[in-house]
Amino acid sequence: MDKGMKIVLAILAVSLLLNIRTYMEVSDLNYRLNDLTQNRTTIIDEMNDMREMINEIKEQQQWITPVQIEPGALVDGKQNVRFSWQIKDYPLGSPVSFCYRQVGNQEFQEIAAISQTGGNFEVEVGIEQEDQPSWSVEYKDKVLSKYGEQSASSTYEYYITLKEGARLKSSEMDRVNLEKLGKKYASLEVTVVPERTNNEFEIMLYLEKHGMMPEKTYLEVYKGNQLVETKELKDREEEANEKIISWQGGEKQFDRLLLSVEYENHKVFKKEIWNKEISERS
Repeated sequence: MDKGMKIVLAILAVSLLLNIRTYMEVSDLNYRLNDLTQNRTTIIDEMNDMREMINEIKEQQQWITPVQIEPGALVDGKQNVRFSWQIKDYPLGSPVSFCYRQVGNQEFQEIAAISQTGGNFEVEVGIEQEDQPSWSVEYKDKVLSKYGEQSASSTYEYYITLKEGARLKSSEMDRVNLEKLGKKYASLEVTVVPERTNNEFEIMLYLEKHGMMPEKTYLEVYKGNQLVETKELKDREEEANEKIISWQGGEKQFDRLLLSVEYENHKVFKKEIWNKEISERS
């Protein structure tokens, strides 16, 4: 075999190997493409299933209107809260229940809803009212103490059920904070700004507009347990829920300042808002 023939055969062999390699690569690409197509089909099917599930959930929720919440009557120290809603296409005679719990509790309480006309229902839930106002005291932009801050027990979770034969429908669970409805007395936010040079104090009181408002507010100055002076706080101009006072101690001997508030039910509550130890620490 001459040299030229050998070269031709070598070229043909290399070409064959290249064609085989190309064929294998194309086959691999086809396999991967088919795999991607199959995965895409699977993803589309899963997305369609999710859409159907979401649509079913939406359809289930459309059977009931949003719950309306408003204060009811005050009974034996408890503030009733009224929950009302409407069930669309209500099957006459089917039991409807209101299930609720305070956040932090494990068990739900169930109340049979009272039927009104046109598929409307309502329940009333009684919540305990605070026996004293909440205080927040700030001194020179530093928070000294806070009392009666919002707690988990003020927040309620609830849902509604409808039993239609053997089928039980449930609404989505929702939350509501009833802290403001549970307040018998308006909360008090006090800011104390002292001036060291002349024993002068500026005291500002902000009243939250929920609950019973105080009729009278006084600054009480003490030396030990002895009352030295009393001065009434006045409303800030055009702000009925804000009171302010500037008091100058001068040469008076005192070591404590108290705020005294009297409500329309004649109950009086007092809170220490400044003492000598606070002044020495600042």
